[in-house]
Parts: sequence; C-alpha cells; structure tokens
Amino acid sequence: MFKPAEQFSIGTALVYQFTDFGDDTPEQHWISGGVRPIWHINEYFNIALETGVDWLSDSITGESGTLGKITLAPELALGDQFFTRPVIRAFVTYAQWSDGLQGSVGGLDYANDSSGFTWGLQMESWW
Repeated sequence: MFKPAEQFSIGTALVYQFTDFGDDTPEQHWISGGVRPIWHINEYFNIALETGVDWLSDSITGESGTLGKITLAPELALGDQFFTRPVIRAFVTYAQWSDGLQGSVGGLDYANDSSGFTWGLQMESWW
C-alpha cells in the first residue's frame, strides 16, 4: 500500500496458489493480480475502485482461463487511511471470464454465462 497524495491511496495484490489434491486429479494453478485505488473524499467517506485479473487451471474440467473484474465501492470508514477499519462498503462488480470457465464461475446463476454483475454490502473489521 502507498499513499501518493493526501486524499488518494493505492493497494496492490499478487497471489500464486498451487494445489495438489493428493490423488489422480491434476494439480490446480491460480494466479491473481489486482489494484485498488481509494479516493478519500473526507475522513469518513471513500470511493474505492478495484480491478483485477485471475488466471487458473481447473483441475476438474482440464480447462484453463482468465477472469477479469472491476468493482466500484463507496465506503464509510472511521479514518482516511487505506487500512482504516472498520469499514462498511456498498459495491457493484462486473466480471467477465473465458468460455472454458463457464459453469465454474458465479454458481448456478451464471452457469451458462461468461460475464455478469453482482452487488451487495460488506463490512470489514479486524482487531
């Protein structure tokens, strides 16, 4: 995380996961990267925009593919830092994934699709 300006901070993530299921199932590989800039409008209100891309090999189907997403999230927080908690956010996310991942992403609601929207409320806290 870094804060290049008084009212702007950016967090990044890069993840690699290797899973060996311990049987005849092929291993699973997953790589994910993303960035979350946050505009701190004031001490209690932020707007976050998160983008990310995942690549995975699906050991069950033998397929591999990518998933991209973008999320917009207005937030209420008790401070104007990237890791200020608790935070309550409303969000809307759009995602698009490879045809080879159809049926593996988004559950039954998106089983025949290769893109979709979701929205909700989230609270994040730690101690």
